[in-house]
Amino acid sequence: MASLFDQYERFASLSGSTSRPVLDVEPNHDNSIINMCSDSEDPIFSKHKLDFLPVDNITHLVVSNNHVVIALRNKTILRMDLLHGSQTTDTELTAFISDKSHTSRVNHLFLDPTGKHCIINVINSETQVSAENLYLARKCVQMSKMRGHVITAVGWNYEVSARSQSNTTANILIGTNKGLIFESELVPADESKFFPIGGPEQYFKQAFELGSDAGPVSAIEFHKIRPLSAHESIRLYQFVGNASNTSDSPYLYQVFNTPYSTPYQDMPRHMNFSQLNFYYPNPNSIPQSFGWLTGPGVLCGRIDISPKSVTNNSVISDTTLLTYRSETDTSFNDENPIGFVLTQYHVLILMRNFLKIICVLNDEVVFEEYFTETYGKLVGIAKDPTRGTVWVFTHLAIYRYRIVAEDRNIWKIYLAKRDFEAAKRLARNDAIKTNEIICSEANYYFSKKNYEKSASLYALSHKCFEEIALKFIQINEDEALKQFLVCKLDTLSLKDTTQLTVLVLWLIEIQLNQMGSLKNAGKESSHDYQLIEAEFESLLSQNKNCLIKSRKAVYDLIESHGNQKNWIHFAVLMQDYDRVIEYHLQHKNYSQALTVLRQQGVTDMFYRFAPIIMQEMPAELISLLIQLAPQLDSTKLIPALCLETIRYLEHCAYKLGDSDPVIHNYLLALYAQTTPDKLMTYLSMKGEDESTVPYDIRYAARICCELGLERACVHLYSTMGMCEEAVDLALTFDIQLAKQTADRSGDQIGDQLRKKLWLRIARHVISSEEKDIKTATKILKECELLKIEDILPFFPDFATIDHFKEAICSSLQEYNRNIESLKEDMKSATESAHQIRQDIKAFRNKFTIIRTEDNCTVCSYPVLNRAFYAFPCGHLFHNDCLVSELMPYLPQSQQQRVDEIQRNLNYSGGPSTQFKTNNDVLGDQSNSISIANDRERLLNELDDIVGNECFYCGDIIISSIDQPFILPEEMSQAMEGWD
Repeated sequence: MASLFDQYERFASLSGSTSRPVLDVEPNHDNSIINMCSDSEDPIFSKHKLDFLPVDNITHLVVSNNHVVIALRNKTILRMDLLHGSQTTDTELTAFISDKSHTSRVNHLFLDPTGKHCIINVINSETQVSAENLYLARKCVQMSKMRGHVITAVGWNYEVSARSQSNTTANILIGTNKGLIFESELVPADESKFFPIGGPEQYFKQAFELGSDAGPVSAIEFHKIRPLSAHESIRLYQFVGNASNTSDSPYLYQVFNTPYSTPYQDMPRHMNFSQLNFYYPNPNSIPQSFGWLTGPGVLCGRIDISPKSVTNNSVISDTTLLTYRSETDTSFNDENPIGFVLTQYHVLILMRNFLKIICVLNDEVVFEEYFTETYGKLVGIAKDPTRGTVWVFTHLAIYRYRIVAEDRNIWKIYLAKRDFEAAKRLARNDAIKTNEIICSEANYYFSKKNYEKSASLYALSHKCFEEIALKFIQINEDEALKQFLVCKLDTLSLKDTTQLTVLVLWLIEIQLNQMGSLKNAGKESSHDYQLIEAEFESLLSQNKNCLIKSRKAVYDLIESHGNQKNWIHFAVLMQDYDRVIEYHLQHKNYSQALTVLRQQGVTDMFYRFAPIIMQEMPAELISLLIQLAPQLDSTKLIPALCLETIRYLEHCAYKLGDSDPVIHNYLLALYAQTTPDKLMTYLSMKGEDESTVPYDIRYAARICCELGLERACVHLYSTMGMCEEAVDLALTFDIQLAKQTADRSGDQIGDQLRKKLWLRIARHVISSEEKDIKTATKILKECELLKIEDILPFFPDFATIDHFKEAICSSLQEYNRNIESLKEDMKSATESAHQIRQDIKAFRNKFTIIRTEDNCTVCSYPVLNRAFYAFPCGHLFHNDCLVSELMPYLPQSQQQRVDEIQRNLNYSGGPSTQFKTNNDVLGDQSNSISIANDRERLLNELDDIVGNECFYCGDIIISSIDQPFILPEEMSQAMEGWD
């Protein structure tokens, strides 16, 4: 359970942290602070407090290879092995130093990369003079040869550290506070080949002196056959040279005593100490970069061990100064850093009460964390060079910082700096980040008008294909567009057949346009044309497989550009020799077509193209056929050999109109033997009238039967009127043809025979092996003459009604509709008859009032004097007056009929010029019943002619408006009267 102090420390630490937990998605182009993590990601730098409470204040801490060495204020050294359950070993230093006044303290701790060897420098607190230098391995011993020197820096041997089984330090470098550098080798006391009184130093020799005013050596680093460096608080030295090849010690003395001057770099003095730190990519490698804590800031740079750098005696490059004192940032004030460590991309600077992390790439603060004094003041910061962990310690607590995915956002910084390659290296495992980098790089080159480079990059991205293509189309950059398509083509797999085909077709179109432009400019023989043509041929060859199904589109493209050479090249590539020959024949290059035919020697192509070539080059073709006769089937060449004969006969039959049966019979026989398709065309063209066909129809039927031309036989049988035989034959191979024959014959025969033919078809369908009853019922819809009751006898006795239930229902519905229609007709007729009876009854009861003073409209005599007609319009006419007025306007036939009726009436005792009324006629008791009926009939007929309508109000007088007053035949007589 955490203590109250731990809880307070955790709360205070979180409240004082200034890390920004939001992850930017876009690249940081404005050099703003890079956020360390997103809400869903673990923080890059996470702090963990060790469950450790020292007995006294911590003064120093060093860590390497999961071994921690801690110096306490009471001069106790604690050694912890983190790999073995944090095992702790205590070593009291008072037993190894003469400190009667108890004023000594631990000044420096140095731990080698393996964590096995530790050097301890103890000084007098009052005089600052070295009290003792101790070497702690398995046991603690005094370094007698180093007595009197204040060790301020140790350069461990990393090569020996890589061999962890070694128990010695091998040759190491030791720096002092007076600017001296010594070379030595330390061996644990129990394994020394010398007496313990001589100390652990196998040898001890001064290698170099930086100068009387140089000050203390703050840090030193070396690698075998590699550059080494040392620095004091204001100066950084580099030593480049070859170590001794002999087995005698010292080994590094020669490096420091090179004849050339030692390069160094000065920095202004603002602090009484400085610190040098290195970053190692892995434990067994040389450092990749360095950081030098100075007064103005942290000088960071890259370690360059290339031969050129070694030759120039300088392995430091790309240095940059990270300032931690700025006008806007007051967090540092005037205090100096306690210490710092360097990671791959960040510098962790420890101040009096907080930790600040700065990115070395853009000098931006990415993380800050404040510490309370719950566990005392901050003392220092250390880094495990082999494990990469960072340790911060106070007087009473130790914190370990775990670094997780430090480079997760660094790619954005490189992207902002347009260092695209570095950004891609960091994002290589993340497709989304890589795509964003590639798109940014492509946009950059596009803005610089390096369109081809931009196109190559766009092709590698996941950006919308249409968008990129339009970018280059809008600026008329065909070459860049072509580059984009070519590179995009390389990114597709063979499974993406559709995309591959579309891109290849587009590239073909572009390259054809380029070749066409050069050809139109007269540069067909130029190097550019040849280069594009070579690219075109290469494109076709590399993508041959995906073009197999789209070859027609490619042919059409090439042909639309009129590029004959490349058209033939593609056809040969696709092995479409038929197309090559067809192309030559279309362009009338018969000799080239014959050459291709000869080269390939494919027999099927001879059978196909021989008829065409025979028309133009008969002699050459016959010679080739004779040459290849053993390989060819002569019977299949008959169409080619007979072609000219057929052409002549067609000319006679069609052009000259020769109807001689001999010519037509021979032409029909050749058609039947060589080209049956033309035979059907010929028969259809000549029609189906036996009396008009120009060939012997029975001879034609015999030829077609012998050759098995069934369709032609069906046509000929139908033409001869053998409809039943034609339908029966058609049913043996094509039911649809049988139906067409039955309908076609129906134009010449009656419905009864046509129905009989359709019944044959229905019987055949029902009695077939498939017994397709459903299809049989569909026949009812195709022939309106058939009913379900007509085909029911053909069905099996135990056929399921479900198969033709629909047809039966349809037939019953049709009958029902007919019955309903008849009912409607009967109802309508009944209503009409009733209406007529009502009208007759109404007419019989209709009357008009005739007064005694009413006169005839024609003669003006009283109308009641004799028989008359009364019209609804009010006009009244005597019978004889109306007849005399109406006769001139009646047609000749009606005039004659009126005269005949009047004669018959007069003959039967009726009036001649003076009509009697109907009552007078009927009242004559002397006439017989038959005469009375005849008179009644004649009078009714006369009424229908004369009394149909009013003479003045009816159509007769209206239609006479356009008749002249004097007829043409009366004109001469009228003129005489005028004279």
